[in-house]
Amino acid sequence: MTKAMTEVKLKPYPFCGSEDFVLGFHEGHNEMRVKCKRCKTLFTIFDTPENAPKLWNRRTYCYQAERAVQDMTAEKAIEVLNKIGEETNIEDTLKNLSNSNIFTALKLAVHALEKQVAKKLKEVIRTSSNKKSRVKAFEHNYNHQNWQDQVPIPEYKEWQWTDYQCPICNALIKEGRPEFCWRCGQAFDWSDETESENNEKRDNS
Repeated sequence: MTKAMTEVKLKPYPFCGSEDFVLGFHEGHNEMRVKCKRCKTLFTIFDTPENAPKLWNRRTYCYQAERAVQDMTAEKAIEVLNKIGEETNIEDTLKNLSNSNIFTALKLAVHALEKQVAKKLKEVIRTSSNKKSRVKAFEHNYNHQNWQDQVPIPEYKEWQWTDYQCPICNALIKEGRPEFCWRCGQAFDWSDETESENNEKRDNS
């Protein structure tokens, strides 16, 4: 610890309110580390020995961390977490957790974040026709030979429509355009459908 750091009284740890923490500084990297003895969390501030304690007291790092969270996309977070999971020296950073807990937490975090990355839906083309009603009309006329009892045979018709399914769990989207799957929570990307509708409106206008 440098002399400049000891001259500034540090405020309590922001996450648990404890004043019992270990303070260290790596001069080669301008890196101040604060580790709480109560909640066992470690926080690092990258700045000079003179400025780092002041940043800690102003809670500037909290603002920076909050901005980082707001700016980070789910895709980027997944990439970072996967990279952390591949690091062999993660034990040195998280000594208070077992490897199994670390990797379980990482997998759960990645899985949850992946649900937030909107995915295209599966399109299922459905086909139907009036074949059954035509067959019934033929059967009726066959069983009722008298022309007065005959019924008109409807013209054969066929129609199609598109159903949508979740790309992850195949749940059928029953109505509307929900933002998330009702079964597994996967986020949906309806941009193609919206663009298609807009193009159709322009063509008809």
